[in-house]
Amino acid sequence: MTLNDYAHSNKVEENWVTRFLVHKYTGKLEKEHVEAAKQIMRNKMLVGILENFQESLKRFELYFDWWEHKVRQGDPARAVQCQQNKARASQNKVKHPHPETEDAGYQRLLQLNWADLELYEYAKVLFEEQHELVKMKDTSMI
Repeated sequence: MTLNDYAHSNKVEENWVTRFLVHKYTGKLEKEHVEAAKQIMRNKMLVGILENFQESLKRFELYFDWWEHKVRQGDPARAVQCQQNKARASQNKVKHPHPETEDAGYQRLLQLNWADLELYEYAKVLFEEQHELVKMKDTSMI
């Protein structure tokens, strides 16, 4: 199945994340749905970004005190090794070609997922802002 085939199929997703967050599974999404989803993200989520997987993992460990638990167990070196193993395992092992931006299927997916794209951009902003949440706990980890 080509990207264009998928983009025009009945299997294509349309703003799945936004719809999930605001519980609007059918019908047209409006700007207020996106704003509500952003507010949910701000109030309820600690954001991790795959492109910053190592830092995201460290933030989760600090925020949820997983790191402290591992250190209390007496083997911080093992905890660091575990982090490195997880970071290596998180890498996308399948290399897919990037579609051309003018590709019709690509353009259709952009159009269908406008709200999720806006949420992703907002998630990157939150990721930077949330640095402060864990910075106080242990500046040596970040």
